Amino acid sequence: MLFALLGPLRIRSGGVDVEIGADKPRAVLTVLLSAANTWVPTEAIIDAVWSRERPPSVRENLKTYVWMLRGKLPGRIEGRPGAYRILVADRELDTWQFEQSYFAARQLLASAQHAAASGRLADALRMWRGEPFTPIDTEPARAEADRLIELRWQVREALADSLLAAGRAAEAIKELRVMLAEDSLRELIWYRLLVALDLDGQRSEALASYHRARRALRIELGVEPGPELRGVYERLLTSGGRVPALTG
Repeated sequence: MLFALLGPLRIRSGGVDVEIGADKPRAVLTVLLSAANTWVPTEAIIDAVWSRERPPSVRENLKTYVWMLRGKLPGRIEGRPGAYRILVADRELDTWQFEQSYFAARQLLASAQHAAASGRLADALRMWRGEPFTPIDTEPARAEADRLIELRWQVREALADSLLAAGRAAEAIKELRVMLAEDSLRELIWYRLLVALDLDGQRSEALASYHRARRALRIELGVEPGPELRGVYERLLTSGGRVPALTG
């Protein structure tokens, strides 16, 4: 069985989707999965699922939804006074699979298996279908979602590095520009873009990209580029050879 949390909840068993149905049971299940194998207080579940308006029958509603979920997922959901938990193996969570793919890819990169690393990283990124734990907004789920989102940025950066190391600069440029369209204030992505453009024979575009980066940082943050980005720009101005890529 696979519980997919990197986007709206999806459950698959034997290659077939397990249909949960209405929004509220799905939300209850998402809360439990966001803290898999951990006891979640009843009050915390209610706060997450009925954050805007609690009906008088909210506790009975929760019991009904848990009963429904147990029918769909036999043996998975346990209860005790004031709390519930869902039992899930690590390998059954796409969040775990995503992280394991990243760690495996890093090992491949360390052993210079760049093509294999690119494949593992691309597979990891394909697991993402949207914001993790949608639509739950509890503090623990939010903290875990933030951690996973930042890890996704690291995976994307590693993919760019693996493409550059494999001599696939044009593909790296495409990935990096997509990333910068989402967040233009990440200096190390600008660094990678300058290196990739230079490797692709576009040094003038690399220099122009530095000035775009500098303008974005000054306008949004009121700061100048840091030493890494300034350093690659200066090497582009003065070096006859290629500037070094990041090592991951």
